[in-house]
Amino acid sequence: MKKTFVSSLCALLWMGCGESPTPAETQAPTASTAEQALPCADCDTGLAVADVPGTHGYEIELPIWQGNFVPPEWEVYCPETVGCLIRPLGGASVANMDWRGGNVLYNVQETHLPYLAAGLAQGNGYQVLGHVTGFFTNIQPGKVRGSVQFETSPGDLRPNVQDEVVLALQTHDGTAWTDAAIRNLPLSVFFYGEVEAQLSPNTPVRMEIRMRQRPDWPRSAYFTAVRLFGAQCYPDFSNNATCL
Repeated sequence: MKKTFVSSLCALLWMGCGESPTPAETQAPTASTAEQALPCADCDTGLAVADVPGTHGYEIELPIWQGNFVPPEWEVYCPETVGCLIRPLGGASVANMDWRGGNVLYNVQETHLPYLAAGLAQGNGYQVLGHVTGFFTNIQPGKVRGSVQFETSPGDLRPNVQDEVVLALQTHDGTAWTDAAIRNLPLSVFFYGEVEAQLSPNTPVRMEIRMRQRPDWPRSAYFTAVRLFGAQCYPDFSNNATCL
């Protein structure tokens, strides 16, 4: 597992705040996880001065772009002139991309990297597309934020529907996962969304990604980034997803 320290909050703001990125801004860093950013006294030099007030922990990022972290049920192959693709082993056309430890994208199809395409079945409800999971440890409440970035087809857009995507921060009470905060968002071709909440310490936490189905046809979401910031469990995807 590659661990990258981010010394400047300025270098991290694009993935946690602000407007949806343009297509030119959809490049994700190669590190699977990044240590908590510190504010900078000078954004040009990146000098860190203190912890961000009320924010604790690490960012967990699903290693979507990293072929060396592909789960054992999957393979990366690179035909000549086509580029590299990823597919499930055993001949299946669709399977869950499960990195263990509660970090998974569901119903993933054979896809050209650097995307992972998760398919939605036809229907009238919401389908869960993925989870990213951690554990918030601190002596006081603090902010946890989840964010997701994917692309979809222009034909799937419905401008009058404002809840095509639901992002939920969930906590576990020892029995079940329950929503601590949810955010309803409209769909866009280059989708970016985030949800955040102030959570109690020593709490299992995860972000759940839900997307509204279409009754008339199936569709896909082409993921490029899924992140959970503020959860201090640092999943080691190469070691059964135990915490580093």
